Parts: sequence; structure tokens; C-alpha cells
Amino acid sequence: MTEIAASTLHPLPQGRNIVKIAAININGITAPLRISMLTEFIRLHELDILLVQAVTHPETLNVRGYATHFNIGTSMRGMAILARNEIILTNIIKVPSGRAMAAAYNILLIMYTLPLVQHGGWSGKGSIPPI
Repeated sequence: MTEIAASTLHPLPQGRNIVKIAAININGITAPLRISMLTEFIRLHELDILLVQAVTHPETLNVRGYATHFNIGTSMRGMAILARNEIILTNIIKVPSGRAMAAAYNILLIMYTLPLVQHGGWSGKGSIPPI
């Protein structure tokens, strides 16, 4: 795990005392209607940071007012972290396979795609790979 120096931490945007974070699996959406639904979800819930799994087309995640950090792997699937423009993410780490990435913003955000077994759940066997 990467250590985060206190000097890399940033204050919350003016007048804010919480950060709203959500995670979603978009299953590679490309349809304009679904993309607009995702954008509306972000705006409706006033999310500060969104962790997104199953990204296949990075251009679909261009949301005005948000910076997007992608990690698309060799299988052309991956993940992304969207953060409001005033939220500065640091120490962004990307695993080449596209199955994990991490970033820091006063806390360490880690996102993994866990191995699944036949019936759709994590096997629980083995450990989560280190970043």
C-alpha cells in the first residue's frame, strides 16, 4: 500500500464538511439514454466522487464539472474515478490489468474488481491482491 504524506491532503471545497462518494458498475454502457441517466444520477445526488466499474468506452464518462481518471486494462475493460473539478485526487495508482486502481483525497480510495465464481459471487478464497 502506498503511504500518503500529510502535505498531499487537500481541504474540502469551501463550505463543505462531507464528501459524497458512490460506486457503480455500468456494465460497459454506450447508449446515449443510459449515459444521460448516469449523468443525471451524478447531478441528482450531488456526488463528489464516483467509482465506476466495467468501463469499456472512456469517452462515455465525460461529465461536465468532473475530472475523470481511467484505468482501462488489456481486455479493454476497466474502471474510472470521477471527481468534481475542485476535488484534487493524488497518488493515483493503476494496475495494468485494469482490475484495480487507487487514489487519495484526504482518505485513500481503493477500487478492485473481485474474482467471481460460477454463481455470481466472490469465492472468498485467497486474498485481495495488493496495489
